[in-house]
Amino acid sequence: MSPSSSKRKALRDFFKAAVGVLVLLGAFWLYTKYAMKPNPVKDVFQILSEQGYSANIGFADDFEPGNVIQIAEGGVDGHDRVFATPLTFMWASDCFPAIKTRDSTFVVPESQGTSSASLTIDAAAMSRFVPSLNVGSTAVADFAIRFANPRVRTIPRGELSGSLSTKCVRALDREISTGDKVEWFQVIVESVVADGFSFEMTWKAGTSADVRRSVVEDTSGKLSRLADKGTSNAIIPAGVVRVAQDDHQKTVLATDRPVVIAYRSRPIMPTPETDSR
Repeated sequence: MSPSSSKRKALRDFFKAAVGVLVLLGAFWLYTKYAMKPNPVKDVFQILSEQGYSANIGFADDFEPGNVIQIAEGGVDGHDRVFATPLTFMWASDCFPAIKTRDSTFVVPESQGTSSASLTIDAAAMSRFVPSLNVGSTAVADFAIRFANPRVRTIPRGELSGSLSTKCVRALDREISTGDKVEWFQVIVESVVADGFSFEMTWKAGTSADVRRSVVEDTSGKLSRLADKGTSNAIIPAGVVRVAQDDHQKTVLATDRPVVIAYRSRPIMPTPETDSR
């Protein structure tokens, strides 16, 4: 074999080996991208709904376990009118004074791992769940809300049986005697709670400081109204929402106010087996 033939053969072998390496790298990339990629999690609020939870519009902390809520009232047409947001009828401290709640790990089904140190909701899910938080500015490339330390807070169902206080029974009796239906009232048995949340806005390249400042001020106001017991009319406390990060790439607004993300409730049925309160 001539020297030139040997060189050509060596070049062919080199190219074959290079192509083989590229094929292997491509196969590995496809494997890591698709085969090893966790299954995408569905909208977390859809998942919670499938598990029997109601989304807590506005994240108000009124919907804690043990609170009694009213979900409907009589309509002018004679049919029940279901409230978009239930009304708090009585607090757990009045209706179940001796019961203590228990916290457990919050796990998002269909996600990797066993627990979540935080729960993030993207702009698409938030636009359906909390449309008032939509950021309409064209300066924002993306936004999301992240809940801190989400967990499940529960009252064991067995502890609710026969534990409704006399004070709560009498209050319910008064409402029913005026025409309300007992099925309009429910007790919250479980809530998904968090220690607070942060709102993250990613800026488009070239966004000016003045535009960022304007969007941050507007969003801070919206978050403060949510953080301050959702739909309550209380005065918004100073410092409810703080700026945790602010630069040309991202701004993060945060609050440490406890929030309720979703809750489960069941019909409340007063029984004679109440305490003497």
